[in-house]
Amino acid sequence: YSGSFQGRAGSRVVMPPDFGVISKISGIETVRKDPRCREFMQLHGVGSKMVTPQEQFKTFEIGYIIAECASDQDLSQALNELDSKITIEMA
Repeated sequence: YSGSFQGRAGSRVVMPPDFGVISKISGIETVRKDPRCREFMQLHGVGSKMVTPQEQFKTFEIGYIIAECASDQDLSQALNELDSKITIEMA
């Protein structure tokens, strides 16, 4: 990466509201289309079983949002806004 980017970049883990089986996920395409989102890396989807880290490592993470913003903008706020667009329902 040669990079002339002069802003802030960071990532956020997207987690489900509870343990169990994912029955619905919405908002991922909306997040991917947002200009602040560089990537949404999805790890689990509908039908995946979410368990505690003690049972299986990294099974309580739906994915990662990688975002960027200008240096005068709040990266944490941008990540919060992107994360809030994703809705996860459990069976």
